[in-house]
Amino acid sequence: MTIQWIAIILFALLFMGVAIYGRLKTTSAASFAIGSGANPILVGMSLATTLTSAATFIVNPGLVYYYGLSAFLAFSFAANTGIVLGLFILVKGFRSQGLGMGVISVPQWIEQHYGGGVVTRLFFALTSLLLIAFIVLIYVGLAHILVQLLGITHQQALISLILFITLYNQVGGANSHVITNMLQGIVMVIVATVLLVSGLHLLGSGNIFQQIGDISPLLIQATNAKSIMFRDYFEVIFVNVVIGFAIVCQPHVLSKGLFLKNDKEVNRMLISAMVIGTIFASVMLVGFYGLLTLGPGLKPDLVVPTYIMKNFGTTFQIIASLGILCAGISTLEAILLSLTVTFSFDIIAPIGVKLRALTMSNDREIKRVLLWGKILTVLTGVAVYYLALGQITSPNVSVAIFAFDGVYALFSATFIPVAAKMFKIKLGYKTVIASSFTVLIVHFTMRMGQFSIAGLNPYYWTNPGVTAVIALISAAVLVGIIKVSEQIRVKS
Repeated sequence: MTIQWIAIILFALLFMGVAIYGRLKTTSAASFAIGSGANPILVGMSLATTLTSAATFIVNPGLVYYYGLSAFLAFSFAANTGIVLGLFILVKGFRSQGLGMGVISVPQWIEQHYGGGVVTRLFFALTSLLLIAFIVLIYVGLAHILVQLLGITHQQALISLILFITLYNQVGGANSHVITNMLQGIVMVIVATVLLVSGLHLLGSGNIFQQIGDISPLLIQATNAKSIMFRDYFEVIFVNVVIGFAIVCQPHVLSKGLFLKNDKEVNRMLISAMVIGTIFASVMLVGFYGLLTLGPGLKPDLVVPTYIMKNFGTTFQIIASLGILCAGISTLEAILLSLTVTFSFDIIAPIGVKLRALTMSNDREIKRVLLWGKILTVLTGVAVYYLALGQITSPNVSVAIFAFDGVYALFSATFIPVAAKMFKIKLGYKTVIASSFTVLIVHFTMRMGQFSIAGLNPYYWTNPGVTAVIALISAAVLVGIIKVSEQIRVKS
């Protein structure tokens, strides 16, 4: 274990060094939040690594192992199609409409465009806290890796990860985030490539589907009737395209467009992100590799860590573990940075100071508010620890189900206000809040109440993606009714 410990310590020291460098480049509180302008290729890599977390490298391949081809089509094809569409349609609009107003977060962006003042900003800031569910997923995945690599307990792994990543993130801000994402992206590309190549001999054998089908015929079908998320084409294709598109509405994804110096750099950033993201998506194939080399019976969240430890020597075990740590950390630092900004400027600021006095040029006041945001982000780590520990000891199939509950609700709740502005649909702040509130109510009512809609599969409630999409459609219908009612009143 000595070599593994040395590698992890050097890894941690490198990232803390970059964080300190990022601190030196952070000349104001605003540059902590959105950086001071960066190369579009690097920002594209940062965007790709942000979208590629422990879910892509650990959790989703595990679900492919567990549910087969249906899960692969859902995550690798359908979801990525939605993400690409969302990036090219939404990021440009968010940047062009956000910069001129001095905004640095999605709740602030929505408030500036729709009005409603403190009420609007607080509502969407509190909704953004659903990202905590995805934080839990990433920490669980990374904890499994450290346990396998270092031989420590899950409790020790979680405490170490939470302390290190929180400290690192609070020191450097956006400037170190972009730099480390470049380093993380390089390691992740290497690891993704090696993992992909490691099973090509299985694909080349010509009978891979026959072998998987011998394990279970359901594993080689485009839909899996016995799964809880991939039972028909509506779940496999439609739901995941919509969710992929809505993923782009995450605060830490849309805000990447604000890292650039000018609008001309956006296309280069997006193309860079798409190319690198395609490489990362290939890791889903490891789920099939695991079936053929490890056999069935493993818990989904343990498939990739076990595959690495069983099929590679010590050197690549370390490299692969570091690559997956990079995948998780890249997303975690983006979410934690977004969370700090949300706590600071969207919750503490509206409550504690007059909005008119809080401008990005009032750096002294900003620093005071930012300090409170950092404190709340650190305290969030305590809750994350206990939630993550619970998902390690007693998950519902996979920690992915827990995470999808929260983040799918957030994607859908944020989608209408962001998309409406992109497509120049005029809405008032009350309508925007009502639509997002409807998403949350419908989604969590169906999930917690095990409730379905007449005419649909009675078990759709087991899939957070389906309930989120139904919730989004319900909200869109509500917006349509409100718009028609407004037109009738105007004509009368």
